[in-house]
Amino acid sequence: MKKIIDQEYKRLYDETGKNLTKYAFPTDDSRATEFFSELKHLLEQLYAKPLPKKLKANARYIYKMIKSMQRKLRKANITVGQIDKSKLFFFIDTQEYEEKVKNYMNKTNAYREITSGICPLANDLHLVILLLDHLHERKEITDEQYKQMYPNLKTLELAHIYFNLKVHKPEISVRPIVASINALARLISSFLDQLRTPIYNYVTKDITFINSIGLIRKLNEYQQK
Repeated sequence: MKKIIDQEYKRLYDETGKNLTKYAFPTDDSRATEFFSELKHLLEQLYAKPLPKKLKANARYIYKMIKSMQRKLRKANITVGQIDKSKLFFFIDTQEYEEKVKNYMNKTNAYREITSGICPLANDLHLVILLLDHLHERKEITDEQYKQMYPNLKTLELAHIYFNLKVHKPEISVRPIVASINALARLISSFLDQLRTPIYNYVTKDITFINSIGLIRKLNEYQQK
């Protein structure tokens, strides 16, 4: 149970922290710290509370039904995925889906499939650590920055790609989605984003609109000039 709570908390923390950073609000601010503490406490309360019998029985029924559907889909060689820019799902013959993916990869030549059976994660990790060590030894980054950018070995995974179908297109093409939330350079990228976002927000503050109200105000100011 603790593992589930920690995973859910991390997901919410990362998503909320990303939004806070986007608007130059530090995640170590006392208000943010208090919010995350309350969030963790709320999750612990929710997961510790036993489910009502009716809800528990319904959850088991849905679980069995989903497992049954998965077995039938595998037997029929059907691929299920999420439709591009939608919460709906698609069902497509696996061979046809794989052909669409292969055609896209051959056409763009932007991605490489690992066919050797050897995962390059260890080698890439070695290169990233070498870079961080080099910067640290040259005093170009501080101890704290080094720790902040050092890859999390517990959650580390190779960035990978999957494809959603564009069912609104005439030929039903595919859209690539790169999953890199736990990639090697993720923390380095996050660190650089935190450095650059306040600068960008400051430089573009006069031409950046957070919501429609801000846009209307700017239009009114422009009209009055």
